[in-house]
Order: sequence, then C-alpha cells, then structure tokens
Amino acid sequence: MARGKLRLDLRRPAPWLLAAYMVLYIPVGLALIYNNGIDAFTNDKLLATWSYVHQAFIFGVFVLILLSPRTLQALRTTAPMWPFVILTLASMTWSADPKLSWAGFELVFGAVIVLPAIYAWLGQHRGLRTTGFLNGLIVVASLVAALVYPARAVVQASNIVGAEYAGAWRGVLIHKNVLGQASCVALLILIQQPRARSLLWWLFAASAAICLVFSRSSNSVLGFGAGLIAYVALSGRVTRRPWALALLGLVICLLAFGLAINVDDLARALGRSSNFSGRTDIWRYALRLIQKQALLGHGYGTVDSAFKSRSIVALHSDAVNPHNGYLDLAFDLGAAGLIALLWGVAVILLRAYRLILHGHSRERRIAICYVSMIVASLTMAMGEAAPLRVDGDGAASFFLALAALSQLDALRRRPVSRLKSSPVRLVEPISPEPVLAAEPPLLS
Repeated sequence: MARGKLRLDLRRPAPWLLAAYMVLYIPVGLALIYNNGIDAFTNDKLLATWSYVHQAFIFGVFVLILLSPRTLQALRTTAPMWPFVILTLASMTWSADPKLSWAGFELVFGAVIVLPAIYAWLGQHRGLRTTGFLNGLIVVASLVAALVYPARAVVQASNIVGAEYAGAWRGVLIHKNVLGQASCVALLILIQQPRARSLLWWLFAASAAICLVFSRSSNSVLGFGAGLIAYVALSGRVTRRPWALALLGLVICLLAFGLAINVDDLARALGRSSNFSGRTDIWRYALRLIQKQALLGHGYGTVDSAFKSRSIVALHSDAVNPHNGYLDLAFDLGAAGLIALLWGVAVILLRAYRLILHGHSRERRIAICYVSMIVASLTMAMGEAAPLRVDGDGAASFFLALAALSQLDALRRRPVSRLKSSPVRLVEPISPEPVLAAEPPLLS
C-alpha cells in the first residue's frame, strides 16, 4: 500500500464516525468489565449508561446511512452476510431472554450494516490504515499502562500466569485474550507495509510484539502464525497454483479435525493439562446443550447468561461461554446460524481470492492483508469465542475485514458493470481522401 498520511476530512464524516464507533465499542466497554465478568453488565450503572450512549450512536449512524446516496451499494456488498442477519433477528422470537437477544442483534446490526456503510464512505485504502491505527491504539495504551503502573504489576506478578486479566496490563482492565488478538492483528497489518519503516512503525511493531508475548494468549500466537502463513502463501507462487492452495487448506482442516478428536492426547504431547485448562470438558458440555436446540439454537446473545448458569451447576465452573467461537455461535443460532455465517465468509473470501488473482498490485496487497486478518480470527476462534463476536475483538478485525473486502471487490467491479450496462461503440475516423474532378462522359 502506498505510503502517505491518513487525512481526516471533516466534510467526509466516515473516519470520525469509525473512530468514535470503535472507541465506544471496544476500549471503553472492555475497561468497564471488571473481575466480576458478565455480572458487571447488571451491577454497574456506568456500564448501563455507556450501553445507552452506544445504542443512541448506533441508530444515529443508521439515520446518517439512510441519508447517504451510497446506502444501497453498501448493503449490496454485504449480501452474503444477510442470511446470518435475518436469522439473528428471527431468533428473538424463540429466545429464552428476548432482551439479551435484542442486544445480540444490535451487535450484528452494527457490524454488518453500519461498518460496511462507513467503509463505503471511507474508501478501501484509508480503511486499512484506520483499522491498523485503532488496533495499534489498544496495543500502545496497554503498553503505556504497564509502564505507568509498575508497582501494581509487580504486586500482581504472581497472578499473571493464568489470570483472567493479564497482570501487567491490569491498569486498563483489558482482557489478556483481547490484548493478544489486537496485537496479532496490528502485527499482521504492520509487516505487510511495502515501504520504508518509520519511527512510528517501529513503535507500533515493538509494542504489538511485546504485548503479544506478555499477554500469554496462546490462541493469539496461533492466530498470528496462521495469518502469517496465509500472507506468505497468497503473496508467493502458490497463489497461481490452486491445487497447492487447496492442499494447504486440506492440511489445515485435517489438523483442526485431529485437534477436535484427539485433543487430550495432543495436550499431553504439548506438556499441558489433559483438558487444556478445562476447555475439553466445557466443549463436551456445550455440545450436549447445543444438541437440545441443534437447528436454530437458544437465541442470539443468550450464551453468556444461559451457559454460565448451567455450567456452574454441571461443571462447577464459572465459564461464561464455551471458549470456542464456533460452539458459541452454534449455542445461540444453532447449525443454521453457524452455516449462514461460514457461508457468507466463504463467499467473501472466494471473491477476495479472485481479486488477488486478477487485481492490480495495490488491490492485491490490501486484499491479502484483510484475508490474513480473517484467517487469524478464524484460527483464534478455535480456543476463544471473542474473535467471532462483535462485542469481543471481532469488531476490530474480523467484521471490519469482511466489510472492507466486500467494499474492495465492489469498487473493483464497478467500472466493468458500467461498461456492460452502457456499451460504447468505437467509430474509427475516416481519413480524408483527395477530391477528384468529375470525368467527362464517354461518347459512343
């Protein structure tokens, strides 16, 4: 991507709206979730106030979208995600807790409708810079907090390993997994910058690397590795060989299948507890609950309350979700919702792959970066629910990348469709010929 400054034009409100959306959605919300976890949503008045402000912001942006001439184009680009949105809205009718289901739909509404429309205003190139900048802000803020609160970090040093919130970063109350995921995405964006490195680049890169290591989030490290592999594979010759790419995908699927079937043996081989700190027990229990509502699930947004109350009794665990993004979604929307989301993601990734094959060099670089972010999120979701949830790191990477890829593909196809709808006939200019004098008629 070409080097340049990110200019925020007041006449184009999209950059400011996107920045305000992310500030309201991720750092503030996460900072208000204390050690009580989900209980903070019901006990903290400040969090309730933030929720109302956030809802007002969401619907305010929606009104702004309706007044924009680019609304229809923005909605068309996210057509593969609409079955997921419609199913989420319909789940309110059978949800055990309609209030939580409505809150869940609000999250999906913000990710699938608001963000793509903002990207339609923002443009494909500035979108990548803004995404990287916002993830970088989370990382740098966490690093500064670790330096500002050294005494508190030392006192809590014994709680860093296995702590719910990373001890060194507890000054800003950012969950260790969210910190690791933000660091993963920031690093993936930074290493794909094609031009010379600046001082700001080295600051962001060093901060992201430090936070990724000291967050102690193994899922984030695994996601970074998967995203890096996707970047290398799509940037090299394997892109021109579909069979090699298909073979790589098959290997990844086999590894994932082996992890799901023989997870206990794999854990012992890695020197960890046989149940991955209780995860395998949680996964098995979640599967039993999912089978009771296998097709349509329990309603979007109900997993945090319904699953936690049941896991305390059955497993004596305070797990608020299944610690797996796919099981988390299957609990809420069943197999239909999981298939709808994966189908939408697959369609967008196939369009991106076609763009990588036939697009210009600048478009290819941007598309590869977004694809690597999606691959990283899908990989991290094997051990955590946050990467596929809009209230987790999903809004900062997964859903933003899906929206940006859709806009990038739409902008690429727009000139072609315009030529097809109104073909222009090219008329060759007629070269002037010398005018000859009329010859006299022949006399018989």
